[in-house]
Amino acid sequence: MKSALNRILIVLPLLLFAVTSCKDDDEQPIPQAISISPNAGLPGSTAIIQGAQFSAEKSDNVVTFNGKIASINQATAVQLDVVVPADAGTGPVAVVISVKGKVASSQLIYSVLPLNTTVTSIAPMKGGFNTLVTITGSNFDAVAVNNIVTFNGVQGTVQSATATSLTVRVPAKAGTGAVVVNGSTPGPTFTYTPEIYVVGYEGQAGKYWKNGVAIPWSLPGKYVYFTGIAVVGNDVHVSGTEIKKNGSWVATYWKNGVAVAMADSIRSTDVRAIEVVGNDVYLTGNQTNPSFKFVATYWKNGSPVALTNGAYNAFTSDITVVGSDVYAAGNHVTPTGYSAASYWKNGTEVSLTQGTNRNGDAAGIAVVGNDVYVAGYETNASAKSVAKYWKNGVENILTDGTRNAYGRGIMIVGSDVYVVGYETNMNGFGVAKYWKNSNEVVLTDGSHQASAYSIEVIDDDVYVTGIERNGEGLDVSKYWKNGNPVVLSDAAVTTAALGISVQ
Repeated sequence: MKSALNRILIVLPLLLFAVTSCKDDDEQPIPQAISISPNAGLPGSTAIIQGAQFSAEKSDNVVTFNGKIASINQATAVQLDVVVPADAGTGPVAVVISVKGKVASSQLIYSVLPLNTTVTSIAPMKGGFNTLVTITGSNFDAVAVNNIVTFNGVQGTVQSATATSLTVRVPAKAGTGAVVVNGSTPGPTFTYTPEIYVVGYEGQAGKYWKNGVAIPWSLPGKYVYFTGIAVVGNDVHVSGTEIKKNGSWVATYWKNGVAVAMADSIRSTDVRAIEVVGNDVYLTGNQTNPSFKFVATYWKNGSPVALTNGAYNAFTSDITVVGSDVYAAGNHVTPTGYSAASYWKNGTEVSLTQGTNRNGDAAGIAVVGNDVYVAGYETNASAKSVAKYWKNGVENILTDGTRNAYGRGIMIVGSDVYVVGYETNMNGFGVAKYWKNSNEVVLTDGSHQASAYSIEVIDDDVYVTGIERNGEGLDVSKYWKNGNPVVLSDAAVTTAALGISVQ
């Protein structure tokens, strides 16, 4: 009996000790976080947290920056020396302290500074759109999408990443300039070599050239001419018209050489330009109505949108899309029989000329922000066509009106306005030219008929498409780069270069 009692007396203190221990754990005091010094720094730097009720055992304390666990160098009841995690992110982040599972009642804010990114080399140092470039340096983000890489200020696409190496696709239309990673000081210069796409026709066949070489799209037995081009990624979209055996014209576009008709062959349709936005394809031109009047029209993914009511002939020559707004430029015939230059925004017409006793036409359109630029012409009192462009409806005259001149296309680069077209000389020959901020640049010498139709500007290089007649009386398709001609076709038939896209 005494032995059993002794066992009970021995066990009872142990139970009391266990109960007391559980009570002590339950009453672990809540830690207090008072300050962190410094309150900003780079990942990997050290910060000192002052407070109370910390544990002198490092393993009892947990400190997180933006949810990322920091390593603890030293710990006392009132101070923790910690290392800012490498993956804490940048900017102001919450610092949370817990001790034996108890979370501090107050949080601290620490600003994680971005690492000083450096770019030491790139390879290759020259290429065009979609070239894969390897960038070597330091302090890159190991998550590919977290890196911002620009070529001459144009953002590329990061394919893979480590802290010291990135592989990046060169963006379209980048131009030559420095490579910058995550706001670093400018790195080595990447020399951009553009791809030049031109479309037009050769005899009765639509023609497409890449870098001056004809691409053999198979169009057997068809009378086709191409008018415009849009290159998106690796896809080449071309607008044009196919002339059927019955003589009808059918608006068509080709994606990588495969034709998509916009209309049947009952009504004649004609398409002059193309714009591709995301997965949407826009074409603009005209189609005839049952009264055989031409109706200004654009197509979105094959569905026509009539811009005029068909009472008088109307045509469009160019299209651009900004956000959800669709702009088309062209002209319509007025009741007096003259044509008036106009553009349409979402189907609402904006008249640029009146067409009461003078002809006008809007052939090219560009929109930058809230500003609408249109290139074209209007006849003067002497019935001479005067090349012009309009900005928000206000005309800017490019030629003096003594000879016929026409604006055919327009492009805006920064604050510079480029208009392309031609003007006849004293011998009646057209002279291909473009105007930069109303200052003309002559492309042909005027000894033969010539015209210019479209323009692109990349990295201060100006590309213009057009034709110049040869000594045998045949039009020869060309493009000019900074005034230097490149012959695309000198076949024994008339050819023309109408549309251009430089990537």
